[in-house]
Amino acid sequence: MLNSQINYDGWDLPDNLDEHILPEWPTDILPKSLSDFVKEVARSTETPIEMATLLALSTIATVSMKNFIVHIHDSYQEPLALWTMTILPSGSRKSNVFNLITKPFIDLENEKISEHVKQFGNHDSKIKTLETKINLIRQKAAKASTQETYEIHQQKIEQLELDIKEMSRPLQMWTSDITPERLGTLMAQNNGAMSILSDEGNIFDIMAGLYSRGKSNIDIFLKGFSGGSVRIDRGNKSQANITEALISIGITVQPSVINNLCKNEILKGKGLLSRFLYSYPISNIGFRTNKEGPVDKLLQETFNNSIKKLLEFKVLKEKNKHMLTIETDAYEKWIENSQSIERRIHPEIGHLTAIPDWASKLSGQIIRIAAILHVYEHAYDKPWEHKISLQNMNRAIKMGHILTAHALKALHPESNNDHLIAREILDWVKKEKLKKFTQRECLRRFRRYKKDTLRKGIIVLLEHNFIAEHRITGNKGCPTIIFELNPFFTNPVK
Repeated sequence: MLNSQINYDGWDLPDNLDEHILPEWPTDILPKSLSDFVKEVARSTETPIEMATLLALSTIATVSMKNFIVHIHDSYQEPLALWTMTILPSGSRKSNVFNLITKPFIDLENEKISEHVKQFGNHDSKIKTLETKINLIRQKAAKASTQETYEIHQQKIEQLELDIKEMSRPLQMWTSDITPERLGTLMAQNNGAMSILSDEGNIFDIMAGLYSRGKSNIDIFLKGFSGGSVRIDRGNKSQANITEALISIGITVQPSVINNLCKNEILKGKGLLSRFLYSYPISNIGFRTNKEGPVDKLLQETFNNSIKKLLEFKVLKEKNKHMLTIETDAYEKWIENSQSIERRIHPEIGHLTAIPDWASKLSGQIIRIAAILHVYEHAYDKPWEHKISLQNMNRAIKMGHILTAHALKALHPESNNDHLIAREILDWVKKEKLKKFTQRECLRRFRRYKKDTLRKGIIVLLEHNFIAEHRITGNKGCPTIIFELNPFFTNPVK
């Protein structure tokens, strides 16, 4: 209903200001038990469900990537490593969600450490003693007068090295901030696999060369995404070869982090950003009630137990991965979707020409998502004895469609900046309850922006019918520029 005291003549309704209109996150995109859990986390923390969903997928990938691989055909396989990034402003309760999703890891590692301490006691001190003993025996071996004596010393050394390996810290599954060099060493100690899970973006500073005089070193990360081989140089010690390095990443960052990453030509040029699945949801800040209760204990326990159950497959089959295959109709659906993606990358046809490197990896990412949903769904069974279903493939494809919209928003900050400035101006006029404002008032309020930069935000508002520009020429000097607010915005129709 129009306000009779407001003049709406000559005005149309303002257009949607959000250039990247994000589709609503579906409720049927995950297997039921997983869906119930992430919805419960989102409810309790009052956060976008996208954040809990992507962190959960990275968590499942962490416990699955070393044990499973997807067989598409004889010349094509996909690992289950997955990189996800959720982008939300500071104060979005990223740490709360992170702690709930990673709880099974923390509980399990604490259990393993307790067991290890009971078995080996102060193992660090014992390892140092054994290393000293090895050095002494090695010196004797070097001076051995006969081959037989040398072999005896060598056997003692090898046995002590096995003792050290057994006494080493229990298997570690994830870390947060780590240098590429330390990451390689840690992977060599943990069967070639490691995940980086963090509620901050510090890992990108390290990738960009924070501890290496500005020289980026991301080769091990890139190979960890595709399952490539890595050689670890341990300095004066022997080299370690990882035949199949695997790295999963689940990270939450602030918008400034992805904006800066998009400006880093080295990281961008090497394809680092094209390997992530992004969620850039609308923040709940300003709309939270702080009345929501804790996460349902049964749902949290169900998720924790499923993650722990997937870890048990390490014991069942360590030497070779379990091979996952795809149902015929699911494979045909994937082929159909892959061809659709390819058309959308075409420079003269599709809208994905803005992110061709990211879109080119989407078909493989969909396979990985479908496989991750599959192993979680069959955590209490034998996932390799069931084929990836059409249902899980459809879920992954639907998720791919939604994540494409988020990727377009995340990877093109240059198209977002003008809209962000426009939103800041609207927030200002709404807070001050203004009906109009001058260009000088706007420049004074947003002094942090240069005049030309601020003008770009003004143009967005003009193009979207939020304001009208009037120039009033006086007797002296330059004309005064006045912007009148659309009454449909200041006094919406009820």
